[in-house]
Amino acid sequence: MYPEKTPFPVYCRSCWYSDGWDSLQYGRSYDFTKPFFSQFQSLQQLFPEMVSFKHTSAEVKLAAAWLIEQCGWKGKRFGDAGVHEKHALVLANYGSAKGKEIYMLSEKIKRSVEDKFGVALEREVNVV
Repeated sequence: MYPEKTPFPVYCRSCWYSDGWDSLQYGRSYDFTKPFFSQFQSLQQLFPEMVSFKHTSAEVKLAAAWLIEQCGWKGKRFGDAGVHEKHALVLANYGSAKGKEIYMLSEKIKRSVEDKFGVALEREVNVV
């Protein structure tokens, strides 16, 4: 799919969705002394398939669902708490998970996205 000299790692589908690699080795720190767009461009070079939308002339929105899915969370379950198999933004209680379990799952997701992409997600909570 990508040329051999691609400047970013390329995994086969089964490797990417496995637990056989450490997502922490891909973490990045956000440097507040540099402009956002220069850092965004370097992130785009590492992940050219990253989904983004131009919001204003000075802002870009990243697709949180894509970021979460790329961290391997889509469809994962931990007991009765999990990420929906069809939409990575939906956390589900599949039975008797406590609110704390759902919240802790959301924290793990946020941390993994920040570790891998250097992007801090904001929680938009709708409790049903």
